[in-house]
Amino acid sequence: MAKSTIEVRKDQQVIHLDAAGDLNVQQAKQLKARLLEILAEPLETHLALDKVVSLDTTAVQLIFLFKQEMKKRSLPVKVSPPGDTKVLSLLEKTGITKLL
Repeated sequence: MAKSTIEVRKDQQVIHLDAAGDLNVQQAKQLKARLLEILAEPLETHLALDKVVSLDTTAVQLIFLFKQEMKKRSLPVKVSPPGDTKVLSLLEKTGITKLL
């Protein structure tokens, strides 16, 4: 199990959420809190998942709902997919990358 981190930082007009390690049900509470924190500020957001080595449906659902809420608010959001080739391949085969 990889060490998990979820960090939020802001520069100028963009909020960045950088996630690393496992992004699953164990981190759901922290991920949800960070996403709600981001929603409190009307800025463009970049979600960097390139250092995520595993994620489950809980994380996918939270990110999907976050993107929907950002869209309702007419705020741009960009998601960098996981860099792990096995995880990315699975997400592409199942069509989940279209949701992210």
